[in-house]
Amino acid sequence: MVETGFAYSSQMVTILTGIAIQSCLAWFLGPAGRGSYAVCLVFGYILGILVSLGIDGALQYYVASKKLNISQCISFALVIAIILGLLGMLLGFVMLEIKVEFFTKASRQAFTVALLYIPVSVLDAIFTKLFIGLREFKWLGIFSLIKGGVNLISIVIALYFLSSGVVGALLAITLSWLITIILELIYIHKKYHFRLQWLTKKQVSEVFNYGKRFYFTRLGNVMNSQIGTVILAFFLQPSDIGYYAVATKLGAYIIIIPDAVGNVLLSRIIMSNNGRSELVARCSRICGIICGMAIIFLLCTIKPLVLILLSPSFLPIIPLVWLLSPGVFIRCPSKIMIPYFNGTNRPEISSLATIAGVSANLLALLLLLPLLGLKGGALAMTLGYITSSIILVAYFIKLSDISMSALFHFKKTDLFFLKG
Repeated sequence: MVETGFAYSSQMVTILTGIAIQSCLAWFLGPAGRGSYAVCLVFGYILGILVSLGIDGALQYYVASKKLNISQCISFALVIAIILGLLGMLLGFVMLEIKVEFFTKASRQAFTVALLYIPVSVLDAIFTKLFIGLREFKWLGIFSLIKGGVNLISIVIALYFLSSGVVGALLAITLSWLITIILELIYIHKKYHFRLQWLTKKQVSEVFNYGKRFYFTRLGNVMNSQIGTVILAFFLQPSDIGYYAVATKLGAYIIIIPDAVGNVLLSRIIMSNNGRSELVARCSRICGIICGMAIIFLLCTIKPLVLILLSPSFLPIIPLVWLLSPGVFIRCPSKIMIPYFNGTNRPEISSLATIAGVSANLLALLLLLPLLGLKGGALAMTLGYITSSIILVAYFIKLSDISMSALFHFKKTDLFFLKG
């Protein structure tokens, strides 16, 4: 459980750093500026996911299973990230010429700067997955801290000292991720003696084959959390988008908890013969309890937290956080099952669940947004989380032979496991 401790503590540091970043963005940009920042960032982020082809998940699987060595993975990652990143930027430039309401929510300059984020986000996702596959949880936590720290310092300089607004905030996050990638590459070179080593045609084919099955899991997870921002950008003002973005971000910080545990589980699942279904079920129960307590704390302290961390202008997010909470609570224990499917070479099940979740989210958005406004957007995300969670749980029970009652029955040994 030492690995879990490293993963958990590093993610806790990531959460605290992230909250500090969100606080700076809220106070310096205000609701409208925060909304413009969210629209630009989601534009670059989704384009990065669209062109990534699931390569990050594929390389994680192959380095963890030792079917590829780290030099092969890094060599392939550097080449593919440049190609796919440039492709994403080109696609972005073409899209910026389309006259739609979405691109009126920020300046042309801000959207253009957001395109620089695409190749960096592709490479960052790959490096993060590789560190997990290598079980380098300690150094992954250190680099996460560096990334967050550089981003925080850069944002303070850009917004407070240079008053560069949304453009400065976008440059800050791109710069922080780029610096972290360079440091990660230096570390890998020193420890693993990285050298350029190309994949065979068969290996490339296998990587892309896994990637296409993992692709919709990655895309769906992002779309499930970001589709609301995209749709809102067509109908609402930047300030409303800012409220929604901050509310969903608070929920995302809680979902980081099962992500941390899942990162550790994946390598164990890949190397096992039975997928460690009992361990997955136990971790699911424990995450449900921990995340439930985190949600209760958030709801009980939401008003003072908003006033202190985000400024009084963000008080309208409080009802949104309440509406998002049930979906986040259901999402957390079920998300532990995604590493189970990915680690047993069934990433298409994760993709199916996320596609269903995104579809439910999108349909609910189109129905509820005209009736309830921002509250409709929050409810839609909750429905999306519930839909994907039902599918993940159903398939897990079917494939693992663990019954529904056994899956959710908390045992005394779970408490000992948590203490350990």
